[in-house]
Amino acid sequence: MSEYITVIKPKNSVFDIDWKEIWNYRELFFFLVWRDVKVKYKQTALGALWAIIVPFTQMVIFTVLFGKVAKLPTDGLDPQIFYYSGLILWTYFATAVTFSGNSMVQNRNLLTKIYFPRLIMPTAPAIAAFVDFFIAFVIQIIMMIYFGVLFSWTIIFLPFFILIAFGTAVGAGLVFTSLNVKYRDIGFALPFIVQIWMYASVIVPYSKLPQSWGYFKYLYGLNPMGGAIEGFRWCMLHLNMETTIMKNGILEKVPVEFPWLMISISFISMLLILLFGLWYFRKMEDTFADIV
Repeated sequence: MSEYITVIKPKNSVFDIDWKEIWNYRELFFFLVWRDVKVKYKQTALGALWAIIVPFTQMVIFTVLFGKVAKLPTDGLDPQIFYYSGLILWTYFATAVTFSGNSMVQNRNLLTKIYFPRLIMPTAPAIAAFVDFFIAFVIQIIMMIYFGVLFSWTIIFLPFFILIAFGTAVGAGLVFTSLNVKYRDIGFALPFIVQIWMYASVIVPYSKLPQSWGYFKYLYGLNPMGGAIEGFRWCMLHLNMETTIMKNGILEKVPVEFPWLMISISFISMLLILLFGLWYFRKMEDTFADIV
């Protein structure tokens, strides 16, 4: 049996992360991931079906309110496909951020009794949330077949946009869980913050932002989840997506182009959120056990 000797010493900087130590605690990390998966559906009648029910119910509501009543544009797609394709990635993000943001407070007994790399605790929910995502993704494939939506080879780029969602969830989760230790108001405000963030990411396609905004349209990319969802939809559905533009005084329908600049901004924004989250978490982690 191998033994580990833990030497506790001052950090050289807030980005001084001992990755070897985290690897040595990988069994604890996998335990926390598995526990988060089990606890979420413990003593529920429907179990993992909630991974489908939540985004599917939201899709029905969005289709009725925004697709049928408000008649918002959906890039030429059926509203059901358009909204569901955005909601499954968003539901992953919302679940990861919410559980991560409350992880330190909910695990205060573990936090104050034993030593382990603190970074493990808020990161585990972002991994556990993938279980729900992959279940809901299967329904996305079934819906595409049902509605006759064409597949494309660009689906191979989906992991890149899932990575943007994952990085944003981890970064935001690190910030919220650090704040939540000191200010318990964050735990109450987090669902509201996530709800507002959703409306800024899922409802209106980037291609339908007013042309009069010019380069200000690219500011939409500062919301990394907006870029992640746009790219996710494009990779899955772009053979079926079209938008209307004015050309020589005539309205014409053209295929939706890949918003590479906006998504590039979203990727940079994700990296900044992740780095800030790591910086702030590492700065505050020495006080967690004292005030939690």
